[in-house]
Order: sequence, then C-alpha cells, then structure tokens
Amino acid sequence: MDNEFEVVFFCNLNGKEPVKEWLAGLNKDEKYEISKDIAKVQIAYPLKMPLVKSLGGGIFEIRSKLNNKISRIFFCLKERKIVLLHAFIKKTQETPQKELNIVKERHKSIKGE
Repeated sequence: MDNEFEVVFFCNLNGKEPVKEWLAGLNKDEKYEISKDIAKVQIAYPLKMPLVKSLGGGIFEIRSKLNNKISRIFFCLKERKIVLLHAFIKKTQETPQKELNIVKERHKSIKGE
C-alpha cells in the first residue's frame, strides 16, 4: 500500500535492537496484542488516543492493553518509517523520567544530533 509505513527497530551502536529484545521476552498473547497495535499504526497512521499519544518533539507512544498490565512502545517517524525506539511495561500512572530519557536519547541519535 502507498500510505503504509515500514516498521523498523532502533539499533544501537552495539548492533542491538532493544525493542525487538523486549518483545522476545513477552509471552505469546502479549506479543500478539502488541503486534496488532503496531500493525494498526503502520497501516492507519496518523492515529490518536486511545492507541497513539503524541509526547511532543516528534515522539509518540503506542498504548497497548495487555491482560493485567499496560505496555508502552515509543516511536518516531523517519521518512516513511516508524522507528520503534523503546518499550516497557507501565507500572505507575506517570511514565518514569528514566524511560523518557532513554527515548529522547535514542530519538536524538536517529535525528543525527
């Protein structure tokens, strides 16, 4: 499809893909739910709440509801690509600053800053 984005994983200088590794550690049902949500974003971007929230500065989060927890996958756009920057299981109402710092650093490196 012409309007579809390609989904890619952020890759650090060591060649690791943290979001891919995080996904590998989830159970089958969790992977399935998160994959469905990523696919929705890939096909129908731009989307809004409740699935996608803009955090400003070109950073967005995919908000997936799992059985008894909530996951967040942060991404940015580069050309026609959705770059998955960081992911975690949310345990508090607010997103911890530590997680946001990781996202911002990876986003900077994607932008070449």
